[in-house]
Amino acid sequence: MDPREDILFVYLATHGGSDHSLLVDMDPIPLDQLDVDGLTDILAKRPFRWKVVVVNACYSGGFVPKLQGPGTLVLTSARTDRTSFGCGADSDITYFGHAWLVDGLNATPDFVAAFRKAAGEIAEWEKRDAVTPSEPQIAIGQGIEDKLAAWRKVAKIGPVLPFQPAK
Repeated sequence: MDPREDILFVYLATHGGSDHSLLVDMDPIPLDQLDVDGLTDILAKRPFRWKVVVVNACYSGGFVPKLQGPGTLVLTSARTDRTSFGCGADSDITYFGHAWLVDGLNATPDFVAAFRKAAGEIAEWEKRDAVTPSEPQIAIGQGIEDKLAAWRKVAKIGPVLPFQPAK
């Protein structure tokens, strides 16, 4: 990758804690947990000018203040003080994963437009389920929308694909 021109895309999906930490677990391998300071430090040590960081976890809005900035798009599945929904043994995909990755990005290759579609869809599902809204968060840094628009002009966008959970 050319860190001055290419766009780094990071998608994290796991359980999140109210202390803005992410569960990183893969027994028997001993792994350190990842918190907002750790992720910020990892990204700060790399010279990527353009970044899209998606954190799909409860309380993930707590990652926005430290990750946002010029050249960076940050998307989270919940507000800093809220849980998100659709995870667990009974789910094939989280609400955010389904709404943004499946429904949103199958409707448009524009990450921001897909996020707005997803946020509305998630709000409807949460109202239906009578749960406290997760309120997904977005932070759009200076220049990133133009960079992503330029990328979409040259990207080979594939066909719409249906979501098919593993059996």
